Formats: sequence, C-alpha cells, structure tokens
Amino acid sequence: MAARLTYRRKHTYRTRSNHVRRFHTPGGRLAYQYTDKKTSPVICGETKTPLNGIPVLTKQCWMKLSRKQRSVSRPYGGSLNGEVVRFR
Repeated sequence: MAARLTYRRKHTYRTRSNHVRRFHTPGGRLAYQYTDKKTSPVICGETKTPLNGIPVLTKQCWMKLSRKQRSVSRPYGGSLNGEVVRFR
C-alpha cells in the first residue's frame, strides 16, 4: 500500500496553484514537492507561433526585465513574427 501524504502548506485543495509531485527525501521519507506553473511563450498576433528571441517567463519576472530584453529590435518586434513583417 502507498504511503499517505499530506500537503506541506495550508492550502489543501488540488488546484492550478497547488501542484505537487512526490519525491524521496535524503532520509528516505516520501514527501510532496511543490512544482512551478508552466508559462506560455509570447505568440505572434497573425500566425499564432511563438516569437523567437523573447524569453518565456512568468509575469513577475517579465516585468523586472528591461525594455530591450522584452522585445526584438525591429518594427513590431515584440508582437509579430519576422516573416509577417517581411511580408508587410
């Protein structure tokens, strides 16, 4: 029979913000480890493909970046794909 586990934090419902995975501690005990949410990449407005050269980060980390790191240096740099700009 599998070992029963309890959440390490107070929030006890299985929601999007409360994702966990099982892992073994160095002492051999089975415990929960909280996993981070996956972030979606910035996508092109027309082709709906991920934009190259723009990091995939959470909103909190995104706002700490400088403006130069948040976009690509060309017209429509942070919102449209290079192929779409060339076509326009």
